[in-house]
Amino acid sequence: MSFGVLNSLMLLGLVAVMLPVIAHLLSKRRYDVVYWGAMRFLELGRRTRQRIRIQDLLLLFLRMAMIACVALALARPWGSGALVGGLAESVARDVVFVIDGSTSMAWQEDGITPHQQAIQSVHESLEELGGADSVSIIDARRTPRLVVGPVTGDWKPIRDALATLPEPSGMSNIPAAVAEAIKLLAKGTHVAREVIVLADDQRFPWQSDNVYAWERVDDRLRQSEIRPVIRSVTVGPQGKNRVNVSVGPIELSRELTVPEFPVRIRAQISQSGETAVQKRVRLEIGGKRLDEKSTEVHLLPQGESTVEFEHVFASEGSFLVSVVVEDDPLPQDNRSEAVIVVSSGIPVLLVDGDARLDETNSETFFAKSVFASSGKRSPWVRATVIRPSEWNDSILEKTRVVFLANIPRLSLEQWAALGEFIANGGGVVIAPGDRIEPDHWNALVDEDSQPLLPAELTSIEQDQQQPDAEAISISSDSLEDSWLRRFRKETGVDFWQTRFAKWWKLAPRETTTGGDEEVTGNPESETGLRVTAEVLGSLSNGDPLLVSRDLGQGSIVLLAVPLDADWSTWPAKNDFVPFLHEMVFHLTSTGVRRNLEVGEPLFISLDDEDKLQDFVVSGPGVEKGRLREVFQRGLRLGEFGETEIPGRYEVRLANNATETEHYVVREDGQESDLRSLQESDWQLLAADDRIERATDPSEALALKAENQPRAELWWLLLGIVVVMLIGEVALTRKMVQEGHAALEELEAVAV
Repeated sequence: MSFGVLNSLMLLGLVAVMLPVIAHLLSKRRYDVVYWGAMRFLELGRRTRQRIRIQDLLLLFLRMAMIACVALALARPWGSGALVGGLAESVARDVVFVIDGSTSMAWQEDGITPHQQAIQSVHESLEELGGADSVSIIDARRTPRLVVGPVTGDWKPIRDALATLPEPSGMSNIPAAVAEAIKLLAKGTHVAREVIVLADDQRFPWQSDNVYAWERVDDRLRQSEIRPVIRSVTVGPQGKNRVNVSVGPIELSRELTVPEFPVRIRAQISQSGETAVQKRVRLEIGGKRLDEKSTEVHLLPQGESTVEFEHVFASEGSFLVSVVVEDDPLPQDNRSEAVIVVSSGIPVLLVDGDARLDETNSETFFAKSVFASSGKRSPWVRATVIRPSEWNDSILEKTRVVFLANIPRLSLEQWAALGEFIANGGGVVIAPGDRIEPDHWNALVDEDSQPLLPAELTSIEQDQQQPDAEAISISSDSLEDSWLRRFRKETGVDFWQTRFAKWWKLAPRETTTGGDEEVTGNPESETGLRVTAEVLGSLSNGDPLLVSRDLGQGSIVLLAVPLDADWSTWPAKNDFVPFLHEMVFHLTSTGVRRNLEVGEPLFISLDDEDKLQDFVVSGPGVEKGRLREVFQRGLRLGEFGETEIPGRYEVRLANNATETEHYVVREDGQESDLRSLQESDWQLLAADDRIERATDPSEALALKAENQPRAELWWLLLGIVVVMLIGEVALTRKMVQEGHAALEELEAVAV
């Protein structure tokens, strides 16, 4: 048995119980005492005087008790246990329904999905709840979504929200959703509080082995003044070994490309069945199936296979690409999507640190030749060559990538402009040679006082060319990044066969973290981003060949060799041409991203004349979303942050549906694991009476005596107040009829 109150602040009203005492003491001082000897013959007897005092004290007690009961009633006390069990059936409740929104809830069987069953169950539960009950809805996703809150007794917004609940997709975090429901119930107004979880029997969302996730739930339960009851209702197929074929996240060779340049699209196909299957996988562009881009995959039991397509885009724009496998009972993970942006020729600036009259001996000769020969109808890359002395403030305005070829040093003004260029999404490639001043370059820092270069230039190394030793070349196994994988030994032509006579020994910087300021509408605001130094490729002796780091929205790539043929056979290799193009495309993909993670805001670049109200965002659970204006390092952007649900998002002009920018919020594919909860998992979940299992919502809503039901007691206290009020009136009337008032006056005069 336990007791408590809902409005504890009302207990301050108990101070008012002193008012009758104060009034009684003040009434005793109404008379002046006159000593008159003749009046002593009228003195009351001892017994009469004692009776009067008892009646006074009883009246005082009644008045104090009435005030105390009123204060307690306003505090809304409640009790639980056998004594109040009979009062619980009519008690109003606060109920939070947690609906699992993960991909597995889209399993189709008998014409209905578990997600649809869960929604239908909530509708049926609303019919069973009383008019005084309050309800809220939480959509369990990776981050819980409060669909309707706080708890409300109006069923209309509840039913409207259920009708527009987004389709299940991605993963869900049931412990986080339950913790959010408990937090929501802490603001409830009723003593009976329940959390009802509607989910299938998939094990993954429950995280039964995640001690820390459930410890957070237990902490919320311990902190609750009124501990809610948590019940789980399983919807959909139970105890079945569901066979599922899924498509993993798409991996692109580049997210930004140009017309006529091939893009490779890779994805992993997996299956959870115990028998081998044959499945057809196809490629779709903009929702249209390409019959010539399809393949058959053979999947072993619990096996996986990788498919790769190559596609050439003929025009500019943003394109939605999809890898699709044949349908099965879970269509949500039979498709994986990504966005590729096709742009016109990319402007590149080549800064030559050793320009010669004979261009063939210049540092940038080979790079310029590579870019000039690209594209059949228009160049993929538009390259401009300048000397360091020709640098000016406007040179970077129409440039996407800058190559710094063996430049001894740059002025502080040039580096300031270059740092802003990188932070705004530009890319920089540094190709050092024998003319650079390493101390100058190593001392450069960014605006957060972090080393600017991703690696330190330590010394120039040279191949000793021992007779029995192999020449220094490129380690094929080190080319792991997506844009470099095509140059590995098994897929490339001759990139890995490059021979190096000299190279700069690079010492990668340690990873550090920049500022953590929030992006706001202030143009001066800057976002602190994580600074990473990553080795993208190595030489055969283990020395780094390419080291990269992010700075703001852009990236810096530091090479160990120059771009000419002085130190290596690189320019003579067939793969040198596609390598430079791939590096340019890779660096231009770092600006505004189109393929996002769950919860990562999407951005769109805005011109000065663009108005926010002209843009509309649509996507899972979003019909007419609006952008928020932000500034990042001087760039005007539109931001949309409601990307908690995986899927396809679109930004378009409100009056022009044809101009659409595509975005995709991707999941990691873990939700395709359909293994069921076992009895051992339920034992962990139900520890310390944390969760109860119910077969259906009706059982979950049933309040039973053995579950220690709670009942509010305020009405009982008000009944006691009425009884005491009647008693106070009766006692006062009796005292008046017995002449108590006159006797008080005589007693005062006699004294």
